[in-house]
Amino acid sequence: MKHRFSSAYAALAGALLLSAGVARADDHQCSNATLRGTYAFAAHGSLVGIIVGGTIYPYASPQLIDGVAVQTFDGRGSFTRKDFLMNTGMARPGAVNSAGFAQGQTGTYQVNSDCTGSMHIEFPGAPQAGAILDVQIVVERDGRVIRGVLSREQVPGSMPSGNGTPCGSPCLLAPQISLEGTRGDFESSR
Repeated sequence: MKHRFSSAYAALAGALLLSAGVARADDHQCSNATLRGTYAFAAHGSLVGIIVGGTIYPYASPQLIDGVAVQTFDGRGSFTRKDFLMNTGMARPGAVNSAGFAQGQTGTYQVNSDCTGSMHIEFPGAPQAGAILDVQIVVERDGRVIRGVLSREQVPGSMPSGNGTPCGSPCLLAPQISLEGTRGDFESSR
């Protein structure tokens, strides 16, 4: 079964993006330097299936995702982060710090002059080693807020979909996950 967007889905997606707030590039232009410092992120959504050969094979029921992260941008296109993620009521397995956060994640980002952009996140260490997330972002409020939608999720290994169709290694998942990050005053408490 091929997954196709209908015009109703496209209209709904456009309405949601417009209602979420529009980045203003009228008075200034954004760049990688717009993102500098530490941001608190929240993620919410679901994984709806796996992607094999451009076709989505849905899970019997979506896997609910909720997470939080602390991410520090350098103003030049790189960042470090740590996160805590729940997948359908269970903490993601793997090495964590004393607070339960997976550490050592790194990535790159690109902010365009119109305040749109992308982030590329890479996960080290077993069992997430090789996991990659790509996020499409919008930067607003002079770089104090980042809104994003997970556009690609690649995980190591292979897994069956809800109907038993296996994906290869690495496996592409079908995410429906949104993120929001807010720059905080984390540095003053150190």
